[in-house]
Formats: sequence, C-alpha cells, structure tokens
Amino acid sequence: MQINKFFLSVLMTGALVACGGGGDDSSDPGPGTGTAPETSPTVSTANYKNFVFTNLVANLGTPLAPDIVAPINAAGNINGVVTVGSLTGTLKPTADGGYVASGDFTRILTRSGAVQVCRGINNAFTKSQFVLVPPDAVAVPRSELVGKTLYIHEDCNQSLLDAKFTYNNDGSATLYEGSTGAGEAVSASAIADLFGSGHTEVQDGTSQTVTFRAFKRNGQYFVVEQGAPTSGVGGTGYVSLWAID
Repeated sequence: MQINKFFLSVLMTGALVACGGGGDDSSDPGPGTGTAPETSPTVSTANYKNFVFTNLVANLGTPLAPDIVAPINAAGNINGVVTVGSLTGTLKPTADGGYVASGDFTRILTRSGAVQVCRGINNAFTKSQFVLVPPDAVAVPRSELVGKTLYIHEDCNQSLLDAKFTYNNDGSATLYEGSTGAGEAVSASAIADLFGSGHTEVQDGTSQTVTFRAFKRNGQYFVVEQGAPTSGVGGTGYVSLWAID
C-alpha cells in the first residue's frame, strides 16, 4: 500500500498529500472483516451523502446527487443492499462497529460514522470508490479542527499510513510523514483553498486539484478528501478519509 506523493514533493513549504491509491491488499482490511454479522433487522432507511472517486474537477468537494438511500437497523447502521451508480453490494454491520461486505464491495472502513467503500480493481489492489457520510453528520468549518490531528485512511486500510495533519491556530497546518519525521508546514492559504474551491498544483507536467470537507458526528471529526487531474497525462482521481484515531 502506497500513498500517492504527487503533492508531497511540491508542497514541502505548503505540504499536502494526495492519496490516490495503488499497492496491494497486505494491510489490515479494517473493522468487520472476518467478524460474523449481527442479526438485528432492517427497520428504516437513511439518506447518506456520497463523495465519489472522480476524474472530474467539477465533482470535487460536493456529494454526488441524489443521496444514497440505505437500509438501516435500529442502531442507525447500514444493513442491507446499497446501490451507487453501477455498483451494488450488501453491507452487514458487525459487533466491532464495522461491516461485512459482499457483491461489488470488496472492503469497508468505518471512522466516526463515515463509511469508506472499496472495490478490487483488476484483481490487483483494492481502491476506494466512495465515502458515505451519514445524515446526522454536520458539515463544519476548518476552524473547528484547530488543535486536532487527523490521520489518513486510504483504500479501506484500517492500519494507519504514514501521514497525519495537525491544524494550527493561525489557519495553517502541519503535515507529519512517517513515525519520526519532522513536521512540514502547510500554509494557511493552501488550507483555505483545500476547504474552499480546491488547491491545485503542477508537477512533471500534470496538474491535480484537491478538496477537503470537514464533518462532525457525535463529537467526532472526519474529513473527506477528493482529488482529480486538472490537466496533463498520468493523473487519476481518488477519494480518501481523514479521521481522529
């Protein structure tokens, strides 16, 4: 499993990680895998906002319409068949707070109520397809993240990868890469762009735009990250999840 370092080398004075996927399935697949599903019945439905893997800059930072209508159990967890575009899979909640996935969904990661759904690509690796945001999650400004550290979760891997963001009082942030790496400054203007219309950088002839969107649910924060190629050759879109672990 590797983090796409497209932005990392460009923004060491305004550092940013673009988490575009790749790698293998050797990491811990996350909550729910190998755990027997609960038997609580479906009692209702709920509308989840859907942030998707996209190669279109116009789709960044905004959930795809319409909302995903998902069956839920009494605890408010998805419990049944979910269809997103051409993909249909079944999510069954487990006692450890995760899900068992089947159908078109290969692996699931849950953090702070957000549900990252992944699918195997060409039998080579598992890639994040979309992040579902529950209806009781509230969009919050980046100012609410001050003093908090969020860790990247890419492609439904529960084990933490080598990047985390700490948000600072002056509107900037600090990116830490690796367990012992020194923090690198992310400028306040870059952070403002990320939580606004998007931050764009060019490296080796390829341009990519990234957006962050922050949410709070039951006192817990998470950020949905999306990226898409703006121009050039070789870029690819992605969707990832940052959470407080």
